[in-house]
Amino acid sequence: MMSPFQPAHIRAWRQERGMTMVELAAKAGMDQGHLSKLERGLLQYTQQNLESLAAALGVTPAALLESEPSK
Repeated sequence: MMSPFQPAHIRAWRQERGMTMVELAAKAGMDQGHLSKLERGLLQYTQQNLESLAAALGVTPAALLESEPSK
């Protein structure tokens, strides 16, 4: 079973990096609609999604699960 996921953390990291949803989706190799659903918590992430998003954002997968960026 997957651990609870905080979808707001993806959005927070994306916004902190100054990326649009389209830019992040392209960089992570996924459809923008899929990313939108992940950000809103409508889909649970897979390990592959998590690793792709983390790499695209330049953070660790753990950072996406555990925290928002420091402002």
